[in-house]
Amino acid sequence: MNFTAYIDESDTHGPAPDMVMSAMLSTAGRWERCRRALTRIQREFGFTVFHASEFRALQGEFEGWSAEKCFDIYTEFGRLGASHLTECFTVSLSYETYKTYFLDRRPQKMHRTSQYGICFMGVLDGLMRTVMGYGPQSKLSVVVEDGHKNAKDTARLFEDRRWRLDTGGIDLLRSYALEKKECSPLLQLADITAHAHTKDKRAIKLGAAPGFSERNEEEPVPGQPGWSVYEVTPDYIARIIDEYESDRAAKHEDYLKRRRAWSKGRVASGAV
Repeated sequence: MNFTAYIDESDTHGPAPDMVMSAMLSTAGRWERCRRALTRIQREFGFTVFHASEFRALQGEFEGWSAEKCFDIYTEFGRLGASHLTECFTVSLSYETYKTYFLDRRPQKMHRTSQYGICFMGVLDGLMRTVMGYGPQSKLSVVVEDGHKNAKDTARLFEDRRWRLDTGGIDLLRSYALEKKECSPLLQLADITAHAHTKDKRAIKLGAAPGFSERNEEEPVPGQPGWSVYEVTPDYIARIIDEYESDRAAKHEDYLKRRRAWSKGRVASGAV
């Protein structure tokens, strides 16, 4: 079974953002049906591309929209997800956690992965766990929204994760793409989901909504998609750093082995 995930982010502005990233996961056939349904919604509501920043400010194509119309489009997008998705993932990472547990602790030679990049790693790991649950024949491709200044670095992170899996004999990750919503309309679902989660987090911060741990969350009904919400923790970041240290030690040991083998070859050749 071949899966594709569409990924977009929210709340990335300011000196210390509480960043959110969402991924919508489904199979090729279901995505095609979802795309046709999305085209219908665009036509009925009178917009071409959903951009959360414009929608939130009621600018551009959303200028003059009533509160009722805004609510209705949320409802329509929700129905799309319930009808066509396998799973929805949302990951958040506060700048304080990112700075304290990654920037301030990463080894000197480790790549300075952005807050955006750490969110992407969390999303990708969650997607991989779900797809692997469908059996070894299942594969995963991802499409990332091209807009954020750090979006291009997700290609490096994707290839790094694929290398790790291939090294362990696991054939899971397939293609990676960086695209605009105009070229890949299904990215709009990830955008509105990330936007909705950002609104929810702000409501919690203001005391207008209960925290996630205080809610009576239920398991999804069999056959219906779930919405998994994660927060990047210090422990997760520590594991990322540990992976780097382990890889660096393994690569150094491999280098020493190759050097010893090369030296022995020179000695043997000289002896002849």
